[in-house]
Amino acid sequence: MKITIDPVWRKTKIEDDIILIATLYDAYNKKTDKGEVIVLDNPTTIKYFDDSDSVSVVKNIKTLINFITKKILFFLDDIDTPFHNKTYEVDIYRIKIDWTALDDYASILHDTEAISPFGRQKQAIILKDLIIKEAIILKSGKFEVTEKILGSYTAEMFKYGEYSHEERKDGYIAFMKTLKTLENNGFLKILDTRFDFNAWPEPINSKGILDNYTPTDEYAFFYPAEHCHVLIEIVEKNKTINSKVAKQDTNKLNKEYFFQKENFKISFKKTFYNSKTATLILNDIKIQIPPYTNQERLCKVVFSSKNSMKKYWSWDEIIVHKGWNQPEFADDSDFWRRIYNAAGEVNTKIAVKTGVEDFFIKTPIGTLKINPIHFP
Repeated sequence: MKITIDPVWRKTKIEDDIILIATLYDAYNKKTDKGEVIVLDNPTTIKYFDDSDSVSVVKNIKTLINFITKKILFFLDDIDTPFHNKTYEVDIYRIKIDWTALDDYASILHDTEAISPFGRQKQAIILKDLIIKEAIILKSGKFEVTEKILGSYTAEMFKYGEYSHEERKDGYIAFMKTLKTLENNGFLKILDTRFDFNAWPEPINSKGILDNYTPTDEYAFFYPAEHCHVLIEIVEKNKTINSKVAKQDTNKLNKEYFFQKENFKISFKKTFYNSKTATLILNDIKIQIPPYTNQERLCKVVFSSKNSMKKYWSWDEIIVHKGWNQPEFADDSDFWRRIYNAAGEVNTKIAVKTGVEDFFIKTPIGTLKINPIHFP
């Protein structure tokens, strides 16, 4: 077996939890409640894991103990006297699995990837209507849903072969929590759940999804990683599908929800960027900016002072500013595209939280400034 979890989890403090969950789902199915766990702390245990197809792993024994404390797993042997495999000279912790508790905990951890979620009601409305649309296409009220239902997004290559997935749609929707909200509201029933934390975002080319397709362009389209596979059934009384939603094109529906074109004349009297926490504050609204990205660099420049927030910035001024600090690209005639895209991404985040989509006024190969309509 191999650990191939989505890189998004490597940036979090829950990576080892995700590894244990991923390998439990890989090694076992819900027909059995028995399993084995080893700690990957030396070459011997790593070889045993590589050779086995029926063992789960953690990197730190504290993670396993945490699962025991939460009553997700239960030791079948004393923790101090695990089963010893003499062939590999490996200690094996034999465990009992509570699959319901594991599903619940996996759901909670999964939804931490929704770093910029919409309000709960909006999340429920979006997912409900997308499920209705899928039901119409499939001509069935019972089917499996994954994060793919949220639609595709654009990713930017930050080094050859590697893309930034900051705009993935599951960053705006807490997928499992929202499905459970729809279940609690009587719209659907969740019949079964399984998780695949080894899944990665799936690239799309002009002909759709192709096996072994690897994008090479600066920008590429992806579907979100399908971590959650949830079998649902629309409750009988809801099977008369809303005719208005039924007539909508899927792409149009998705676009309307995620990129609504409404330019409100709202003035943000309090405008502040906290560079330590990468948080943009507009009045009392907090907007999280992904750290170590061009979006963060742009915010460090534009929100560095009152004067900077009133300034009309040219691309070359932004690049050499200490907030961006890449003067070596000042003569790169194509570098403006990165700033232009970063401004668009920040605009989208502001729109999600406030409804204002024209906070930054930007022009290709030209200038950028805060829209004076929104800045007192």
